[in-house]
Amino acid sequence: MAPYSNPLMPNLDQIEKMNQDLTRMMPKEMASAVNLFVHPVAGAAAMSALGLGLANHAFGVWLGAFSGAAEASQRLLQPIVDDFEARVAQFEDPSPSSTKARATAKTMIAEAQSFAREVTDIAAKEAATAVPAANAAPATSGAGDALMPDDFR
Repeated sequence: MAPYSNPLMPNLDQIEKMNQDLTRMMPKEMASAVNLFVHPVAGAAAMSALGLGLANHAFGVWLGAFSGAAEASQRLLQPIVDDFEARVAQFEDPSPSSTKARATAKTMIAEAQSFAREVTDIAAKEAATAVPAANAAPATSGAGDALMPDDFR
């Protein structure tokens, strides 16, 4: 009987015999690698190492492709960057129509502001004349003078 007996695995002797036969058939350099997969923790460690290696390789490939794309786009856009100041100079000279439109807009804004000041001054004068009249005749406050919600309909 095998040194480890488990009622859930009655064929454990067969598995150990297969492992021994496989170890004898392989070269000695690879025989120790077979033992890595016998123990579950060792198998998990080996798979983790392989997984990390593949992930590292895939990340390196992705980073290389990204770097190559960045370099290609920089080479593609370099003539535009070199010519940038000349292109900006084209747009700095305003045409006469845009100058005329800006002047008209400024004039209209100034007129609107002066009209608003005049209206404000008129309202202030009316308020000043209405305040002394209100102070001269004190209002009688009675129950009939109160506003009711029905008054707002």
